[in-house]
Amino acid sequence: MVLNSLFFAFIAYGIMMVIALFVAAIIKTIALVVQRGAKHAAAGTDKQEG
Repeated sequence: MVLNSLFFAFIAYGIMMVIALFVAAIIKTIALVVQRGAKHAAAGTDKQEG
């Protein structure tokens, strides 16, 4: 039973790590897009919709 619970905990930890990595990648991508959009908007016009 101990091995079973340890195995389950390891799988749960791995899933959480994968989800955290996906969330971090999505946040970084959104941040890059927002930064690029802000730079283009600042270079083009002073108006910013958002």
